[in-house]
Amino acid sequence: MSKTTVKTALSLLHIFVILTACAPAPTPQPTLIGPTASALPAAALPTLTGVPTITPIATQTISGDLFAKVSHSTTVLHLKCDPLEIIFNVTVKDPQVKGVAFFFRMKDKTTGLVNDWSNGDDMRAAGQAMFQFVFQARAIPDEARYKDAWLQYQFAGLNQVGESLGRSQIFAEEITYTTACP
Repeated sequence: MSKTTVKTALSLLHIFVILTACAPAPTPQPTLIGPTASALPAAALPTLTGVPTITPIATQTISGDLFAKVSHSTTVLHLKCDPLEIIFNVTVKDPQVKGVAFFFRMKDKTTGLVNDWSNGDDMRAAGQAMFQFVFQARAIPDEARYKDAWLQYQFAGLNQVGESLGRSQIFAEEITYTTACP
């Protein structure tokens, strides 16, 4: 080994020793003795079924012959903080309805501007004549992300080949969308 290599190695070792001495002492971590017991036996713990469930914030009857009622999980939707999504449930009363499409648009609360309706998203069959859709704030097009707006929505009942049998009324001023966090 050359004299220069030895000097460089010693210099680096010296710097390392100095930096180590200047570093704060590590914070002591608690030691874990073992797993803690659950208050519930394993059989009583919930199991995941893959179906989101909600405690509806708003449930109401839908006028017309196709649908019975609709519910949603929140009345406020945000782009950057919770809640970032809404779970919609709609119950069908016409047995010819084999599918449901969810449509939405945004209405600026200040100016009254309204953008075009979405193309419609298929809702997932949830059993017992119920269909479910998880709407995420990021699905709102950039040009429709008003500072303070109404999320307006509507449902279309579809037959077994996907043709529209009719639509629900427009739900216009139930859900607020805002870009700001509370």
